[in-house]
Amino acid sequence: MMVISRQLKINDDLVVNKGIRVESEEKEYHRARCYSLPLTLFTIGIDHFKSINDKFAHPAGDQVLIEVTKKLKASLR
Repeated sequence: MMVISRQLKINDDLVVNKGIRVESEEKEYHRARCYSLPLTLFTIGIDHFKSINDKFAHPAGDQVLIEVTKKLKASLR
């Protein structure tokens, strides 16, 4: 559960820079491997997300990402 929480925290902060995301994923992978912890990584796609950014600007897109993250957190066991 700790690994999931750490990964969702990264998403909460809207880290969208690919380089930072990849660096973070590698760090979590090595940490999980070092301490023999389970690690799950998943990605999702949001239909028509680009059109949200294009039509309503990036702050609206950021709000969509925040709401999706809240829904994902609420569905974790």
